[in-house]
Formats: sequence, C-alpha cells, structure tokens
Amino acid sequence: MKQPNPRIVCADGVSLSVQASSYHYCSPRIDELDHWTDYSSVEVGFIKNANDEDFTPPDDWKAYAEDGFPSDVYSFVPIEMVKEFIEKHGGTVI
Repeated sequence: MKQPNPRIVCADGVSLSVQASSYHYCSPRIDELDHWTDYSSVEVGFIKNANDEDFTPPDDWKAYAEDGFPSDVYSFVPIEMVKEFIEKHGGTVI
C-alpha cells in the first residue's frame, strides 16, 4: 500500500491534502506512480487557511465536491486546477 502524501502548505498558510493511489479518487487509480503530479486527477481534502480553519476553494471546484459545496473532500480534481490553486496561494513551502 502506498504511503499517504504529506500535507501541502502554501506560502500564505493555506494547506491541503493531495492524495493519489489505488484507494483514492484519482486517475489512474494505481499505486505505481511516484508523485501526485504524475496523475491526471487527484483527491484533494481538508483545505485549511493559515488559522487551521476550513477554507473554500474556487467555485469551479463545485463539480468535484463529495457532499455538496464546500466539502471536506474533492474527487478527481484535474492536476492543472490543483497546481493553479497552489500557485495562487504563493506556491508550496512544505
């Protein structure tokens, strides 16, 4: 079983969990790829602001929300949307 990825922390303090494996809502649903950016879509969850409060992503993420919008988990989010989100928040620091 593939180990979960560590949380991504952005320069402005926003953090998110980005996961991809045979057990996550991603494409392809396999364990063999090394990095989440190697997938075409990933599971994103538990987005928080710098104060560790829930943070709502942009409206175009509604289509990927699991249980209404906003949601704790977003399924099959295209990689480009995740990269754009991270860049808008200053890029990855962790």
